[in-house]
Amino acid sequence: MNTDNEILLISNITDIVCEYLNIDKGILLNRVRTQHKTDMVYICYLICYKLGCSYNNIGAYFGRNRTTVFYGVSRIKDLIDIDKRIKQIYEKTYDYVCKNIRGEELCNNKLSDIKLKLLLMGIDPGRKIEVYNSNNTIPLINIIKLFINQ
Repeated sequence: MNTDNEILLISNITDIVCEYLNIDKGILLNRVRTQHKTDMVYICYLICYKLGCSYNNIGAYFGRNRTTVFYGVSRIKDLIDIDKRIKQIYEKTYDYVCKNIRGEELCNNKLSDIKLKLLLMGIDPGRKIEVYNSNNTIPLINIIKLFINQ
């Protein structure tokens, strides 16, 4: 995914996170935060990272460097392991983002990540591809499944 598409994805994810958590986007982008707000920013970092965005581009969007984003992702993963409330907020927010960014719940496997990347590139995963030396067409996603299952 190129940098422009990734920044657009990060912006869309941030909008959806703010909508779901009912917080102003400025709170996530502002440097001065309470611990609760910092946790929400770290959740946003983690969701962006899980959906294929690089630490560099997440940092660029939030006005931070990649090491700050890496720290935030590591910190929120640790909190998710020990704090049930944070884990629940993260899981529900992640599910909401996935449903709204993809139009369906596809967050749990490798194939869904490929589908997302195809959609972000403007390619319909169900698009039919003509098979070389054949009169048959196969949906693109079925061709990808062949490679994943090898």
